Amino acid sequence: MRLEREKKAIEALRSNFLQDGACLISDKYLFLAADQWKTINYKTSRLAYEKHFQTKSTPHSFKTFPIKKHRTKTIADEVIFDVVNSIQMRSLVKSILSFPHFNIQRCECHIYEEGDFISLEWMKKFIKDASHLLTITLESEYEGGEHLVHHNKQEEKTFQPQSAEILVSSCEFGHEMLPLISGQKNTVLASLYPLYPASFTK
Repeated sequence: MRLEREKKAIEALRSNFLQDGACLISDKYLFLAADQWKTINYKTSRLAYEKHFQTKSTPHSFKTFPIKKHRTKTIADEVIFDVVNSIQMRSLVKSILSFPHFNIQRCECHIYEEGDFISLEWMKKFIKDASHLLTITLESEYEGGEHLVHHNKQEEKTFQPQSAEILVSSCEFGHEMLPLISGQKNTVLASLYPLYPASFTK
């Protein structure tokens, strides 16, 4: 009975992804174990973040700490990277996107405070060469900061992830995060690329 419920839940998430180009995974699915959540929250709270402010070409504002940069093998924090790259996360990706093996192109920890945001231009650079984006929301209390997924100029889907929720989204569409109204939002962003063509992952 439990397996049947889990199967239906996964099918619903996959259906949402196919329809909206993204799906929000509630903490009730418990893809990460309790100790993994505790570890990643603790480790990200101890990082030496650097404040990034908006520029004319890529407007944005937030505090950031890069865990893995694009086209480098350097991992700044192995513990955080191991959680993002864990068997549990790969199981999530396989369940929703049908490919179990992937490279993490970029991985960054972000802190957003009042007024902070991410523009379409900045996100285009972050997800460049990737196929999917994982947005992991850590322990946070905030208002605003909605994550927008743009299918085209006329259609967009709005998501508001809460603590311990994961947003899986396609890099085929545009992404942005609206300004935070109050509080603090802590996230981990990871851009993914499958190691094998789609024909090998079905």
